[in-house]
Amino acid sequence: MKPTIHFLEDIPVFTIDYPLLKTLANHYKIEPNALSPLYQIKNKVEDIPAEFNNNEKVRLLLNVLSFPVYKGYFQKAGAGYPLEIFEIYGALIEDKTYYVYVDNYRGQLKMLLFCKAKELSTYFVSRYAAMIDQTLDNVLPHQMPANLFFYILNVLDIVKKNYLNGVITGATMSLNEIPINTYQNMLENNLMSGDVRWLLPSAIKLMPGAHENPIDFDYNHILFPDNFNLTHEAKDAFGNPVINVSYDCKQLGIEYTHFWKYAIGFDFKTLAPNHGDKQRLVRGFFTPTDESNHLFVIDKKQMCHHDALSFNELLFRLENLFSDLLVQ
Repeated sequence: MKPTIHFLEDIPVFTIDYPLLKTLANHYKIEPNALSPLYQIKNKVEDIPAEFNNNEKVRLLLNVLSFPVYKGYFQKAGAGYPLEIFEIYGALIEDKTYYVYVDNYRGQLKMLLFCKAKELSTYFVSRYAAMIDQTLDNVLPHQMPANLFFYILNVLDIVKKNYLNGVITGATMSLNEIPINTYQNMLENNLMSGDVRWLLPSAIKLMPGAHENPIDFDYNHILFPDNFNLTHEAKDAFGNPVINVSYDCKQLGIEYTHFWKYAIGFDFKTLAPNHGDKQRLVRGFFTPTDESNHLFVIDKKQMCHHDALSFNELLFRLENLFSDLLVQ
């Protein structure tokens, strides 16, 4: 691959591999930190192309990638979509903010250098968000324990499966009640399948660190915040325990059935100030539909923050996320 530099409007775009950047780092006597993608690069190149030597944009790219404050790792997949991996590095260079988006597509690295969080957010939403001016009312809690987030994904998958089974077989499938054995069977399948056509397997497969904290899926242990009547325990006509699904929760399941195509899991890590080990800042799950851009962000205290956003609302929300993480 021949290294190149071109511009997307005012944004410099580099096609360049890490050995060349590591060679430049050695040339400038730069020691990348442990978050840097150059940290463990051993390969070097013999000759530095003339257009990359003493180039201010290349030097700035090199500094951002050598001394990132945080690294964001993203995985995107869905029905009919191949796995896509990209990274975002945020840095403070001479008290100015910079961001590098690294897209590794089919083994070829493409890097975009942004000077503002808004530029990065605009690029992100233009590639991945749904073009929505106004969203439906948010039926999920804005803040909930991570256990509740995972539980809700399993319930929504059941609503989706029952709806599709009804369409395929012509049978009347209840979307209002979930027998406990149905919940358990779907849960066991979801935990093992890795099938990114379903919400819970997507979250577990795509969101880094999903297995690092114990997840309690017992519906008896799920405590719902006030004013959010999503599900509750009931009994069917024969006295058997069932999970009763509210109208809002059912409609959300149908939204994901008709209008959801892919998901993006992500996490952001930084270096601990004392011992220099990598530590997680936040992790999250993004699921755009034709109705809403659903963004779930899980913080250090295992609380999940959910927003159903329009295109512009998501742009603003991500702009704040990218910039705020630099000063945590």
